[in-house]
Amino acid sequence: MHPIETIRLFTAIRRPYASDRQAILNVLSVYRQADTAIRRFQRQTGLRCISGCGACCEKHDFDTTMLELMPLAFSLWCRGTLDFWHTRALAAREGDRCIFYNAHPGTDSAGRCLMYPLRPLVCRLFGFTAQDDKYGAPRLVACASVKKVFPRSYERATALTLREGAPKMSHFSLRLLITGDEVTRKRLFINAGFLKASERIERITRRQRDSCFDVFTGQRPSPGLAG
Repeated sequence: MHPIETIRLFTAIRRPYASDRQAILNVLSVYRQADTAIRRFQRQTGLRCISGCGACCEKHDFDTTMLELMPLAFSLWCRGTLDFWHTRALAAREGDRCIFYNAHPGTDSAGRCLMYPLRPLVCRLFGFTAQDDKYGAPRLVACASVKKVFPRSYERATALTLREGAPKMSHFSLRLLITGDEVTRKRLFINAGFLKASERIERITRRQRDSCFDVFTGQRPSPGLAG
């Protein structure tokens, strides 16, 4: 089972906020579709990320939405660790890198995402999807490091993109536009987006977490985590 399929909302979100529950489920559905399309593209081309590379996570200028981070915030609430990450987000300054990126000490552009199964859409799509250029032709949004390390795979990916064979960024972004509301769809830097998402989840959830499932294990949180 895909990791993000283990999240269950059930009665944890209070009845007046049923639309938020559905929004989270819709986001997870878009993530599953994106992951499936990208895996197919990777099989066709051999294109893949460099093991241990965190170059894209080192960037400070990419944004996302509160909506895309609500599944992550809900999962952390279920685990009883949302307060910890909320505090981390509060302390982050504008321009800081993502609080969920764990960089390897003493190295540049190396590390890993601590919340990889529930990373937002931009993190899923970068390097494996296409955007139309000003002439309307599809162009692969490629990682410079991957181009150097896997040149043949990059050539195959570029050729397939020109034949309209690469997943389109806009295809998945537009699916999210019909989910949530104007507030949750506002573009924000990732730490600010998570801060808003965590505050919203705290507002709409019940005190009890016994209906939650841990997104990483598929099991109910232990009493120690549930708080």
